[in-house]
Amino acid sequence: VSANLQPSSFTHCTMAEEADIAHDEARTMDLASAFMQYVQRCPHVMQSIQGFVGENCHHFADLAVCEEHRLEYTTIHQQFLALLEQHVEAFLQFQG
Repeated sequence: VSANLQPSSFTHCTMAEEADIAHDEARTMDLASAFMQYVQRCPHVMQSIQGFVGENCHHFADLAVCEEHRLEYTTIHQQFLALLEQHVEAFLQFQG
């Protein structure tokens, strides 16, 4: 992550202002770089991902000692993919 993408550089901005800045800058980049910018700098994106991980990490606690992948993991993975898909769709709508 380059220095200009660090969230700490936006501590003086509100969440909405941070998102607006990230959105404006994303419009000037290639699509892949713009999406990474969107993910890294839009607080709502990272908060939703971190929230999902926090809510579901306990399900994976046994992975360090067990090689079995329970069926429950598939459901959680599908939910995570759906969350990411929502962010991709929102980003693409924003990009036009």
